[in-house]
Amino acid sequence: MDKPVENDLGKSAVSISKSNDRRTQQGMTWIGILVSVLFLYLAFRGVDWHTMWSALLAAEYFWIFPAQLSLLAGFLVITWRWQRLLRPAGRVPTRRAFNLVMISYLINYVLPGRLGELGRAYLVGQDGISRMAALATVVLEKVFDGLVILLALALASLMLPLPAWGHWIGLAGLALFGSAFLITLLWLRMETRGIALLTRLVTPFSKRLADDVAGMAQRFTLGLATLQQGQDIFAITTFSLLHWTTNALVMAFTLRAFRFDVPFIGAVLLMAVLGLGTTVPSAPGALGTYQWLAVQVLGLFAVDPSSALTFAFVLQFSQTVTIVLVGGLAMLWEGTSVGRIRRYAERY
Repeated sequence: MDKPVENDLGKSAVSISKSNDRRTQQGMTWIGILVSVLFLYLAFRGVDWHTMWSALLAAEYFWIFPAQLSLLAGFLVITWRWQRLLRPAGRVPTRRAFNLVMISYLINYVLPGRLGELGRAYLVGQDGISRMAALATVVLEKVFDGLVILLALALASLMLPLPAWGHWIGLAGLALFGSAFLITLLWLRMETRGIALLTRLVTPFSKRLADDVAGMAQRFTLGLATLQQGQDIFAITTFSLLHWTTNALVMAFTLRAFRFDVPFIGAVLLMAVLGLGTTVPSAPGALGTYQWLAVQVLGLFAVDPSSALTFAFVLQFSQTVTIVLVGGLAMLWEGTSVGRIRRYAERY
């Protein structure tokens, strides 16, 4: 179980930097809003409203049902993967783990700053699992997701001619997630020396804070321990591949609703580009960047931009409704609230 000092995360350091952190968070929120506004403008520039409305009316919405079932299946796979990642730190029942996953995605969809990951670590900490270790497992999730998306993008590039922006997105994703994976492996190999170095750097300022930092680093490393077992790496990779396959099915079923002539590899490409492109700062739910990227990808298959924009809004709206409904029910079941999780996240 976490020591009380972990919950404080070094009260002295937090009290000194809290105002700066809050200003930084507010600044990032405004940057995200401006990015979303810019991409919404680009997405709507030159749009034909009549074509958008016609596409909205002509869609076969019964295809949205299997799309959302695929989405929920993907969240169940995420749950199983997270349970596997958490094993070194503790075990969480499947229903509870699923609820916490859905709550974290709900938080990311309604609050800026992607606070859902911190919220998931906070909630699982109530089960006696180190919150720092839980946070490390969420980091690993993102790294594996990024690597699988890059694999999907590479596969699509072998079968489809990608424009320059597609290659740039792939290179940026490779730099981000590839370096994160290598740094993680390096830290695991040099954990003892790394913690000793951190301790030496912080000790001149505060011995107590140095002890706190060393403890947090050890608990964070515990959350990375699955990378030291080959069978765990295989299981996590398999879950990651399955998760993004369900995500591609969400795209494919929704594309079918609009009767676009896009092959399944096009749905894979759309999934990969949206997965990578929406990591940039934006408003909650990646509003704006989501629409613009979808229009660019579907343009490769000669889909009219106005119809593609309608598709993007329907795709995002249907996913948002599912996440908010299921995440809201999970929040009621767990007896927590958005406000409580936000207050926790803002402390750090």
